[in-house]
Amino acid sequence: MGDSDKSKIGDKVFVIGAPSGLGRSLLVGYISEKYNGEDHANGLFPLELLQTDAAINKGSSGSLMFNMKREVIGVVSFILGYSKGFQALTFTATSNSVQRLLEGNQGIWTGVDIYVVSGLLAKILNLP
Repeated sequence: MGDSDKSKIGDKVFVIGAPSGLGRSLLVGYISEKYNGEDHANGLFPLELLQTDAAINKGSSGSLMFNMKREVIGVVSFILGYSKGFQALTFTATSNSVQRLLEGNQGIWTGVDIYVVSGLLAKILNLP
C-alpha cells in the first residue's frame, strides 16, 4: 500500500482491473483532482477521493490504482458519465482512507436503506 497523501495532481497512474469480470485491463492516466472528503461526507465517513482521466470502463469498481512506484494509492469507486464513450470522470477512494475504514470500528455506509414491509403496505405490494 502506498501513501496516497503523497500523490499530487499531475502524477501518472495506472489502473489494473477486470471490467465486469471480462478479463484483465490496463489503463493509464493522470491524477486530475484530489478531494479531501470533508466537503461531501454529509456526516458519514469522510472518504478522500482521487479523480483520474484514465479511460476506466464501467464495471471496474474495486480495481486498483497504482502510482509509478507500483504502490496501490486508490480503489476505483465510481464513474461519473452519461455517454457510452470515455467522456467520464473516474473517482477512486484513496488508499489511506480505505485503510482507515478497514482498520476502524466505524460502520460502513452502503447507500442502502432497509425497511420492514408488513401489513397494508405488504398487501399493496403483493408481498407475503
